[in-house]
Amino acid sequence: MWPIVAFTLVLVAADQPCAPSSIMSEARNAEEVFLWGRGTVDGKNYDYIVTESVLAKTPEWLPEKQEPPLSIPAAMAIAKKVALADHPKFETVVAAAIEIRPASSYRSKNRWFYSLDFAPVLEGQPYYGNEITVVLLLDGTVVKPRERQAGHPQ
Repeated sequence: MWPIVAFTLVLVAADQPCAPSSIMSEARNAEEVFLWGRGTVDGKNYDYIVTESVLAKTPEWLPEKQEPPLSIPAAMAIAKKVALADHPKFETVVAAAIEIRPASSYRSKNRWFYSLDFAPVLEGQPYYGNEITVVLLLDGTVVKPRERQAGHPQ
């Protein structure tokens, strides 16, 4: 006969950001908020981090009640300009993905950001899989990526 085993799952609402502890310790010590991390096809990893003071200046957004303070077309226009300025060898770029994600800040509640991915276009052909990521706060502030140092956990 098999023994009866009981499992209890307890979910606790946290008032702290949910990011890996390695990021949390560095970011919180510097009054910074980790937004997003991305890797590239060449093996490099980038983090998008802002200070609490910058994040606090952005508008709050409650998705259930209103449209985003920065519309998708406005965000696309800003991000496309940034992508082309940072990668002038491309003819243009086309949208590959658009996400609106919540910022993991326990001080600045209801703050969100866009992560916009663009496929580069060369000789008229979009190259999906080699996307360029641009991160924008909902006030239009561009968050520049920081290359993660080798051996630094995500």
